[in-house]
Amino acid sequence: GELPADHDIITEGKASIIFPKANQVFYNKVQVFNRDLSILAISCFAEIYKKEKEAKELKKKERFLARQEKLAEEAKAKGETYSGPPVREYEFPGVTIFEALSASGLRSIRYWKEIPHVQSILVNDLDPQAVDCITKNLQFNKLPLDLVKPNQGDANVVMMQHAVESKMFDVIDLDPYGTASVFLHAALAGVEEGGLLCITCTDKAVLCGNNSETCYGKYGSMPLRGAFCHEQALRILLSLAERTANVHRRFIVPLVSMSIDFYIRVFVRVFTSPAEVKRAASKQAMVFQCVGCGSLAAAAMGKIKEEGKSVKFTPGMAPSIDEQCRECGRHSKMGGPLYCGKIHDKHFVSLLLEKLNQDKTRFASYGRINGLLTVIQEELDTLLSYDVAPMCHTLKCTTPPANQVRSALLNAGYLVSQTHTNPKGIKTNAPVCVLWDILRCHVAANPLKKPPNPASPAFNILQKEIQLTADFTHRKESETSVKKTGVAKFLMNPGANWGPGTRAGNPAQKRRGSMHDELAARQRENQGKKKRKKEDAEGKAQQEEEEQKQEPPSL
Repeated sequence: GELPADHDIITEGKASIIFPKANQVFYNKVQVFNRDLSILAISCFAEIYKKEKEAKELKKKERFLARQEKLAEEAKAKGETYSGPPVREYEFPGVTIFEALSASGLRSIRYWKEIPHVQSILVNDLDPQAVDCITKNLQFNKLPLDLVKPNQGDANVVMMQHAVESKMFDVIDLDPYGTASVFLHAALAGVEEGGLLCITCTDKAVLCGNNSETCYGKYGSMPLRGAFCHEQALRILLSLAERTANVHRRFIVPLVSMSIDFYIRVFVRVFTSPAEVKRAASKQAMVFQCVGCGSLAAAAMGKIKEEGKSVKFTPGMAPSIDEQCRECGRHSKMGGPLYCGKIHDKHFVSLLLEKLNQDKTRFASYGRINGLLTVIQEELDTLLSYDVAPMCHTLKCTTPPANQVRSALLNAGYLVSQTHTNPKGIKTNAPVCVLWDILRCHVAANPLKKPPNPASPAFNILQKEIQLTADFTHRKESETSVKKTGVAKFLMNPGANWGPGTRAGNPAQKRRGSMHDELAARQRENQGKKKRKKEDAEGKAQQEEEEQKQEPPSL
């Protein structure tokens, strides 16, 4: 297509879009990683979905042929000839995709060009300017508008309408600016049986414990603050998705859940099963955090007791914590509910890594995707994680090397892994008392510079007798650096101000400029502020002194 005079060309993957120079439509280059990851995940899902559909149709074909054979034998016994209908060969039509909030249409164009087995895409946005931009970009890329269709409409209305008409989508992609919670009811109703729901939320600060009342209002969960907060953000979103699906007699199966920069992205499959919905309460947990030392405890909201064919569902049991923390003597605060089931399907993650490494030049963000997926593949399926540095801050002691702590846990017979949500985080099946014992042993070998305050949590923690003597002998499995593993797992952001950008359609914000422009302006304004203030004060004093010298003597 031709490029209008007031537009620029942006190329990403196999797509090239024309973009207004005035930037009336939202585009964020930071989300290249998100789009690359989504193409990879939907490609793998489409292959799995295709095989499942073909296996289902094959069973239908076998039953049909068995019936035909039986009817032919019955006809032959009567001396008749039976000629039944021909066998219909099944051909997978491809997946149908709904992009709820498309903006420029770039994501859908890449989906059509880069994902195999796509039947059609409905490219939706509520903003008329955005839909006009989408149409121009589809035409610029010479895409068939009857298969990749631009649509102006409320995303919730479109999804519910398709659900009512039984024209559900195989894949629904929700990538809003802010929370996706307002779209979940319609999305979970509008996705096909066994279909894929891709969800992004960019209000990560809310999910991580800032403005807990806002988080409860949006997600129905109370967040806690701590080094585990990014995993908590994922589990809060999955908790809401599961509870919302249960309303529709459905449940979710998380395939991969990622905390990335300023947002979270989850890929879940959706199935219908009233029997499985009865197990939903056992996948929700309340979490208790000590206000003194940060120790965590959790309790599932439901309990399942199975004896043979008998299955009983009862309320969950309270966690085995005292009114005062056993480690430091402080009280605990409560958060949740969080999704306490598995947040990754390790088989699906291995398929993602396999497909990713078939062509390392396919995605611009290959290195980062490979690193994070590698960490996720090794991640333990435990609820939340710990960071040794804040624990050492509580004790006012030096922080031991991370591989030393991992070695001590391995030598004690426990499992340990990194977590993709925090480069310094530790996931382990060891109880928290074992971690405190390891740090007590570390303090014994590296005494504090001064004794702790008797009123501090550190005093009570260090007063406790060591139950498990830590063995810090180095274990090869504890090494996680790129030199040892050959995989760079946590890569730096490729540019400054790597954030969510400015919401489209906000004239006041456009007049002010982006949040990053404002931040840069304030930084320039404050650069050398103290020095200027000192120089101004010295200049003023010198001026006053000179004025006094010039004044005539009083009579």
